[in-house]
Amino acid sequence: MPRAAFIVGALVALAVMAAAAALWSRTQARLDTPLAPATALAGIPQLADPFRIAFIGTSLTADTSWPSAAAARLQACLGRPVSARVFAKGGATSGWGLSQAEPAGAAPFDLILIEFAINDADLRRGVSLSQSVANHETLISQLRRAQAGAVIAMLRLNRAYGTRGLLRPRLGAYERQLSQLFTSRANGVIDMRPDWAAAIAAAQRAGTLPAVLPDGLHPTDTAALQINAAGVADAVSAAAGRGPCAP
Repeated sequence: MPRAAFIVGALVALAVMAAAAALWSRTQARLDTPLAPATALAGIPQLADPFRIAFIGTSLTADTSWPSAAAARLQACLGRPVSARVFAKGGATSGWGLSQAEPAGAAPFDLILIEFAINDADLRRGVSLSQSVANHETLISQLRRAQAGAVIAMLRLNRAYGTRGLLRPRLGAYERQLSQLFTSRANGVIDMRPDWAAAIAAAQRAGTLPAVLPDGLHPTDTAALQINAAGVADAVSAAAGRGPCAP
C-alpha cells in the first residue's frame, strides 16, 4: 500500500509539473507578442537639432552602453547631434521613477523613454498593477508639465527567464495596461520584445543563451547593443519619416 501511494503521489506530482510547464510556456509566448500598438510613436514630425533623449528606468538601462550607442547610431543616421542621458537604477520601480521627474524635467529633452514594467511586476517589489499605472500616470503628468514639447513613450525591453521570470508572473498584464496608458496619455510605445524573442529563441536552439542573458534578465552588452541600440534608433528615425538607420 505505501508503494502504491508513493506511485500515485509521484504521478500526481508529474501531472502538476507538466500542467505548470504548459501554462508557463503559454504565458511566455504571450509575453513575447507585440503590444497593441507595437512600436508606435506619435509627435515626431520633425527632429530637433540637437536631438536630446532621456532614458528613465531600471538596470536594463542603467550601467550599460546601449543608450549612448543608440544616440550615436541615430546621430549618424540623421546627420545632426543626438545626445542621451540616463536616469536609471538597478532594482528601481516606478515609485522611484517619480523622484526622477524633477531632474529629468530640469534639462530640455525631445524624447523621454520610460521602462519600469519589468520591476513593477516583480513580486518582491510589492507594486500592485493599479499602483504601477497610477505611478506612471503621475510621472507622465509631471514630465509633461516640465517638458511640454517632449515626446514621452514607454520602452518595452526583454523579458526575464528562469527564476527571474517566475518572480514576474503578471508581467504581461503590467505591460498591457501601461501600453494603453502611454498610448492614450503620452506618445506611444517602442516595443523591442519581438526582436528579443527572436534572438533568445535562436540562442536557445544554438545552446548559447548565457551569451545573451547570462542571469536570465540582464543582457550582455553585445546583445543589448545589437538589439536595443539599433531598435530604438530605428524606431525614432522611422517615426520621423526617415526609415530605419543603416547598420
